Amino acid sequence: MADEKTLSARLRLIQSLAGRLKGVKVSAESPKWSLVQGFLARSDRRAADVIAKGSPAIRWPEVLRSPLAKEILGAREECKALPWDFIAAMPGRELLLAEKRKALLGEAPDHCPSRGCRLCATCNAGQVV
Repeated sequence: MADEKTLSARLRLIQSLAGRLKGVKVSAESPKWSLVQGFLARSDRRAADVIAKGSPAIRWPEVLRSPLAKEILGAREECKALPWDFIAAMPGRELLLAEKRKALLGEAPDHCPSRGCRLCATCNAGQVV
């Protein structure tokens, strides 16, 4: 995950570009809070100790500077297990990684066809979700 400075710059760019569009308003979490959310979303059992020790008032700036947070928020190698790999009813790993590669190249994602697709396993008995 990007650091706070990068997140702030990206948010300013999006707000600047969107500000030129009539009727468009950008609403976003603060970059600091996004990092906390990223830590919680990407963490594993090791984060339980951090959360339990800090309860009820967790010192998030300290947590986010910790080696554990650096590891959790850092880049992930594609060959390593992803936190959601154990979930059966989801888009497959290869599909997600292919979409990630497209996004990094600035390419649009593939759109789901209206019928017959079984790539991501989210359609039930021909009914598109």
